[in-house]
Amino acid sequence: MDNIIQTMIKNEEEKKKEEKKNLGVGPCNHGIQGIKRVLGHNYDISIDEYMGKEKPPEDDTIIIIQDGGIGDTICSTVMLKSAREVYKDKTIVLASFYPDVFLNNPNIDHLYATNSLNNMYEKWVKKLRWNKSLLKSDIYNGGVHKIFPGKLSEAICYYYKLPYQGDDIKVYLTENEEKEAKIFLNSFPRDVILINVESARINYKPDFKITTNKDWYEDSWKELVSMLVKDFDVVQIGGPCEKPIEGITTNLTGQTNIRQVMALIKHSLTTISIDSFIGHVSPAVGKSGVVLFGRSNPYIFGHETNVNIWVDNSCKLNDMFCGRPQSYWGDNKMIKGTTKLWECPDRSCMRAITPEMVYRKVFESIERNTKK
Repeated sequence: MDNIIQTMIKNEEEKKKEEKKNLGVGPCNHGIQGIKRVLGHNYDISIDEYMGKEKPPEDDTIIIIQDGGIGDTICSTVMLKSAREVYKDKTIVLASFYPDVFLNNPNIDHLYATNSLNNMYEKWVKKLRWNKSLLKSDIYNGGVHKIFPGKLSEAICYYYKLPYQGDDIKVYLTENEEKEAKIFLNSFPRDVILINVESARINYKPDFKITTNKDWYEDSWKELVSMLVKDFDVVQIGGPCEKPIEGITTNLTGQTNIRQVMALIKHSLTTISIDSFIGHVSPAVGKSGVVLFGRSNPYIFGHETNVNIWVDNSCKLNDMFCGRPQSYWGDNKMIKGTTKLWECPDRSCMRAITPEMVYRKVFESIERNTKK
């Protein structure tokens, strides 16, 4: 198999077969076979067997804990589709910090918010007898932002040990959600272009910015908007703490939820954003958008259906797509034993992207959308 995911799964299966040959009989087998069983990390035994009981039947439920930002959540839809195909006869339970993204997704049977699990433990987790029935992976502490040789959606499948079948991310909007978006957009006299100028804020703490390293400059946005409004209406979308760009037609920052934003993107002319969840929404609703890349790697985080912009060799630190050491909270560095946010002193990679360059690429994106 030439797919790295399939090769990895095949290797894991062969390893497990070899380990089974060396299994001890029970948890109190202190001979060499028992040591191999415990220290050999053979997790393909049940908790019942580990405790000296009989082997139980396979669980009829798979629980998936999905982590990451909104963009990661959208890209996880590929993993869920794969999970549905692999676990055809099992109930799939999903917990996510952004459950709104997964509403109406046919590959999920039960959906929970990570910060409000309610009865999930009692109803589902407590009944599990196999460790392999609960799937969770921290993709960023696994280094995906820097070294994974494939798309983000492929990385998610890889870390969850599921087959990858292409970057076909998808969200499912309702008829009413799309109708509401159309009514809003039709109220403008000209075609609407959406812009999103910031990223890396958390839903429950929108005044806290994880990183500024992916942001374009305010003066560049202002110049681009002045060019666009000659022919289009420009609507800015984003969180409540984002500063409106001078010259836009309408400011929607802080006034929409995730589902409304996705519907607006589907029915607008196109979108322009930095590398944020907006750039992942466009392909998820069948559209092409313009995405500005600098510090983040477009080969990993970009989508081929979008128009992705970056300038080679533009980093003054000679570290293009720097992907600095990153925890859950974003770029960071260690100062006197304390982790602090790392901010690029220059952002030359973003300064190298000019408003004129973006303006030209907007029409390429529009052409892609009009051909659909």
